[in-house]
Amino acid sequence: MQSRSQHVLPNICVLCQKEKTITCRIIRKRKKEHLVKCSTIDAVNLKQAAEDNKNETLLMQIKDKDCVAIEVRYHNSCYKDYTRYLTKPQSDDTSKNDTSYSVAFEVFREKVKSSIIENKDITRLKTLNDMFIKQVKLTHGKEADSYKTGNLKTRLMKTFPQLCFITPRMRSQSEIVYVNDISTAALVEEKELLQDAMQITADREEDSTNEIVKAPTPSKQSNIFDAQTNELKDSYMTAFKLRNIINDVKPTMPWPPTSEHRNKKPLQKH
Repeated sequence: MQSRSQHVLPNICVLCQKEKTITCRIIRKRKKEHLVKCSTIDAVNLKQAAEDNKNETLLMQIKDKDCVAIEVRYHNSCYKDYTRYLTKPQSDDTSKNDTSYSVAFEVFREKVKSSIIENKDITRLKTLNDMFIKQVKLTHGKEADSYKTGNLKTRLMKTFPQLCFITPRMRSQSEIVYVNDISTAALVEEKELLQDAMQITADREEDSTNEIVKAPTPSKQSNIFDAQTNELKDSYMTAFKLRNIINDVKPTMPWPPTSEHRNKKPLQKH
């Protein structure tokens, strides 16, 4: 059997780094999603997305390399999610282009690039809007309290198409903003982190004008997980011991008790 070339990547998804299951539309059951090999055309978008998202782990594997030759593999669903923003049709409507406070926006854009794109932080659109309003005040000396979050969202989407915007179930809460590859670059459990981010930012939203929720470092994530795990183990062991104690008790009267065992004296013996 011919040995595998050392220049060929492992037979695993380069995006999620794990096995994945999907729901079959025909039989309505979960099944393992097969890996597909990267084509020359797909490699262009894959490299572009990795550059846009500052995904250093992925870039180390594919940058300046022939993705077909090194047999890059991924789940089709992972690839679509990762590169979807590159295939979105661009609007030709220039009437909606907002160029107000352009100097302040240039400074603000660099902050967004550093915190969200590079550091994989999570924040709310309202928090970003408050930050931009504050930057306008510092740069232009003008009050921009009436600047709409919708306008800022449009500008951010054009500047950073890889950004994702999630609308919470509670309409009173602002949208959550994060970079589209955060699940593979920063999160251990993205759903839990998003829920935590929603709760934390909801508590701080009123008075935070330049605060962003940081993606937990691995050490903080592991500490939280370990604490929850230990608490769960303690609860389980307590319940398990109580169950064993109850099961080990050998009753000295029949159940249900007869009239004889309902007398006061027999009960005192037990």
